[in-house]
Amino acid sequence: MYNMFLNLLTRENISLILSIIGSVGAVSSWVYNYITRRKNISFRIINYDYDIDDNYLNLYFHLTNNSELPITINEIDIEYNKEEVCCCLIPFSIANVGDKSFTSVSFPLSIAPLCSCSGYLHFAFSDRIQEPLSTIQNFVIRTNRGKALKEQLSLGEENPYIKV
Repeated sequence: MYNMFLNLLTRENISLILSIIGSVGAVSSWVYNYITRRKNISFRIINYDYDIDDNYLNLYFHLTNNSELPITINEIDIEYNKEEVCCCLIPFSIANVGDKSFTSVSFPLSIAPLCSCSGYLHFAFSDRIQEPLSTIQNFVIRTNRGKALKEQLSLGEENPYIKV
């Protein structure tokens, strides 16, 4: 038995075992880097308000960058009647409460690794909104890292506090 073990303990077999261990280590580090550095954001709608007569939709959102790399959000669109409606890219006054003014976020949004941000989005529709928006909406999030993300989100409860 001892002689058989010594016969297997050759330079070629030791090289083979070390190369297999190195290959497994390299593949596992590639997988780890892909998982931790890929584009991974979560977008959540906290509250919303829309007006059929004035053709607008205001959203209060929370956006989290779950990646170990920074990300920049260039724009967020909503799909309505098979068209993409872009949110206002410059700050827009959402509401004035007393001496406080609430405005929408300005784009681009730069989010550090493993951080988040929240704020208001303002969507102005060119046509009159024919029907009430459904509670499930499709959003398109364009970033500086790869193709656009498409998310289907629930609007949830309408918030009376962000009415203008």
